[in-house]
Amino acid sequence: MSDISGREDDGIERMPLKTFTETAY
Repeated sequence: MSDISGREDDGIERMPLKTFTETAY
C-alpha cells in the first residue's frame, strides 16, 4: 500500500479501486 501511495498518489485519490486492482495484478 505504501508503494502505491507514493507512486500513484494522484491516481489513488482519483480512482483508488482501479489503481489498487491494476497494481495488484
